Amino acid sequence: MGRFGSWAEAVSERPEDVLLAVDADGRLTRLNGPARRWLPGAAEGEALWPLLRAATAQEHAEGLLRRALSRAEPVSFPLTVPERVLQVRAHPWEGGLLVLAWEAGTPERTLAELRARVRQQEVVTVLGQRALEGLDVEELLPLVLEAVSATLGTPHVAISQLVGEHVVTRAMAGGAPFPQRARLAELTGTSMHRALTSGRPVHVEDYDALDPDPRPPALRGVVQSAATVPVGPAARPWGALLAAHGRGGAIGTQELLFLQQVGTILTAAVQRAEVEERVRHMALHDALTGLPNRVLLRERVEEALALPARSCALLLLDLDGFKDVNDALGHAVGDHVLQQVARRLSTVVGERGTLARLGGDEFAVLICGDAVQERAVGLAHSIEGAFEQAFTEGLLDIPLGVSTGIAVSPVHGQDASSLLRHADVAMYRAKTGRIGHAVYDAALDSAQMLRLSMIGELRTAISGGQLRLHYQPVLSAQTGRPRHVEALVRWQHPEHGLVPPDRFIPLAEQSQLIGSLTLWVVNEAVRQSRAWALDGVGVGRIAVNLSAHCSQDSRADEAIRRRLVQHRDVLTVEITESALASEETRATLRELTAAGVSCAIDDFGTGYASLAHLRELPADQLKIDRTFVQHLDTQPRDEAIVRSVVDLARALDMGVVAEGVETLATADRLRDMGVGLAQGYLWSRPLPGDELAVWWVRQAGGVRPG
Repeated sequence: MGRFGSWAEAVSERPEDVLLAVDADGRLTRLNGPARRWLPGAAEGEALWPLLRAATAQEHAEGLLRRALSRAEPVSFPLTVPERVLQVRAHPWEGGLLVLAWEAGTPERTLAELRARVRQQEVVTVLGQRALEGLDVEELLPLVLEAVSATLGTPHVAISQLVGEHVVTRAMAGGAPFPQRARLAELTGTSMHRALTSGRPVHVEDYDALDPDPRPPALRGVVQSAATVPVGPAARPWGALLAAHGRGGAIGTQELLFLQQVGTILTAAVQRAEVEERVRHMALHDALTGLPNRVLLRERVEEALALPARSCALLLLDLDGFKDVNDALGHAVGDHVLQQVARRLSTVVGERGTLARLGGDEFAVLICGDAVQERAVGLAHSIEGAFEQAFTEGLLDIPLGVSTGIAVSPVHGQDASSLLRHADVAMYRAKTGRIGHAVYDAALDSAQMLRLSMIGELRTAISGGQLRLHYQPVLSAQTGRPRHVEALVRWQHPEHGLVPPDRFIPLAEQSQLIGSLTLWVVNEAVRQSRAWALDGVGVGRIAVNLSAHCSQDSRADEAIRRRLVQHRDVLTVEITESALASEETRATLRELTAAGVSCAIDDFGTGYASLAHLRELPADQLKIDRTFVQHLDTQPRDEAIVRSVVDLARALDMGVVAEGVETLATADRLRDMGVGLAQGYLWSRPLPGDELAVWWVRQAGGVRPG
């Protein structure tokens, strides 16, 4: 009814007018308030004829309307009802009739006026449908110009955009002579500034009545009345739509309402385009530093290598000593240091190449041109010099080093994968040799040998009892009560101690060991759940991470699926958003959820999951990546992203889990935003099974931290 109310106002300027519409069968499809009062018991879907007979004794009304409906032609007649006389006009509309009635004593509107109102609403409907279909803003603008110009009967229509502090005319109807088009752009700019400053339309019905006259001299006598409506949200305006009439025409109240409706459609299209651009930027840029990510870097490398006779160098950078910063000072300080590193590297690289963050403490630089190897080595020296000064965090000086591997095309590879792999080998050579930087050399590929050795040790660890599961509790953000746990695998190396997962999980995925490793995790989680149950500790479900690479080992993959389904009352599955790009992964999720396994999408916001994928996958939860959570107090964009994820999850009927919560202020902010569950060091680090049981029992009262 709200939508019809807006439509009714557009067709009839007087709120007391009776307005209704019927379909080809004479059944009511729309009616406003006065129509409901005139026809007691009227409702959408009811037949008009018995209602009309009950409201008036004049039988000719039904006959005239039936004939107009069957012949699809307009009709006008007076109608006597108790205590008043109505003037009725009906016009063919959407395969039925549009019926308008008003007090006979009020000024009559011509049939042409009614047709104009109907035509305007048809145009609004068509433009709205095109916008909803996802038509690009650049494609929508000329359609809007053509439609507004034809509907209002004027060539003086323009759309301008606010770029910084300047007004740029984006599109203009083609009917106006060129000198007038230039002056019209000037008038648009003046009106738009007024509209955007006030947040309301600027409407002048008669410029001749204004003193002083704001029209450029060339438009006096050409433009008599005009209206400018803002486009975009009031807090962040995009631009404006202007329509003007010369002598003999006018932009009246009804035309202004039509322009506002078109402006609303443009606003929705602009906002959708901005959201899509933000989503694309998120997909191709690192959330923490704003630098291009691995996906965008690969695109840039492939584009550069596709150019003929083009030599490029890829520098892969790994920070020395950064793990100690994370371990000693926490992830929040580590993230701040990474942001400082990104800024310092950006200063060094400048316009010489593309700087990207690949994840963790790895960065990369792509440069192309002549003498590229010599320039790459020179750039590596400059980067090392930039690290001679320590980074700072409060009163702390944090010294870091950098190891750089260099691979050059076409000598070391002719595609992005080869260059990345060989730059990685060279980087390990520089790191293990403590030589700052190294150029790839296949004859001295010690890093590759080290990696092969580590793969063998990992295979032994999986079968030899060196793996451990630690568990991090997930709590209600509203009450602080623990709800379930996430299982996180650790490698207890006999010589190197506890190896973090970011060191061996990628290696497992690359070497096809991830299937057997994941199967071990699933089996160990089931064993631990039984042990807790025997001890009377009701920890709830255990979330295990499922890699998209598990399918590399078909035997392990089948066993994993079977165990997940068998223990669906104990286990839930988490899979990263980026993995959803694989149809094979999506098919696995559909199979598991169909069998009753609960699924969550992990690290949401760091990948590029299609909304269509999210809609079709029956996942239960979205897990917001920690990079968006930890800076809520200082980064307004992160708060906007979190709110958007919460709204998206609510629309898809999914729960939300926030990862990486480290402060009470962050927990309070997340709770206020409607986040349901949270996990992080504020409550507990990942714990071995026996320690987690003690923690769980202690927290059974659900007392919030602080």
